[in-house]
Amino acid sequence: MFYYAQLNSQNICEGISSLADFVTQDNMIAITEEQYTATSLIGQLYDASTQTWSAGPAPAPTWVITRNAFQNRFPITANNVSTKYDLMTLFLSDAGYAASLGVTGADLYSLRSLIITGNNRLSVARSIDLQNQATIDYVNMMTNAAFPEVFRLTTAEATTILTTPASPNEIL
Repeated sequence: MFYYAQLNSQNICEGISSLADFVTQDNMIAITEEQYTATSLIGQLYDASTQTWSAGPAPAPTWVITRNAFQNRFPITANNVSTKYDLMTLFLSDAGYAASLGVTGADLYSLRSLIITGNNRLSVARSIDLQNQATIDYVNMMTNAAFPEVFRLTTAEATTILTTPASPNEIL
């Protein structure tokens, strides 16, 4: 058997192969059976001039998170139970709650229309791209002074939601 590390265009190992025949391709580097078995070369950088391996670059940050992770990024409110997203959702479904916040009539209709449009787009999404303009617009919309303060995002909160790369537990 012949063992090879498969390099991408930046000389980073993206896979390893066990082949029955000898191969001569620039992106296929012969490796030992031990290296093949360990799979530790994946992600490593190959230096062709010295024929050595080193740690590859850190992976690029991921900006796509689950819908649930996105909703959980909204800050906890003063009651330490709900998030601002939870209260925004309650505002949509409970006229009494909206009235307790001083929002009724045409104002209630207008604000609910804005929130419903954004939430409808979210509800069909399996994941949320934090760098997508529609996501940015939705989050920034929630900083609008017309929204009740209890669930309105501050500019700093909106920035944190949008500019924090995905953590491992937020990825599909």
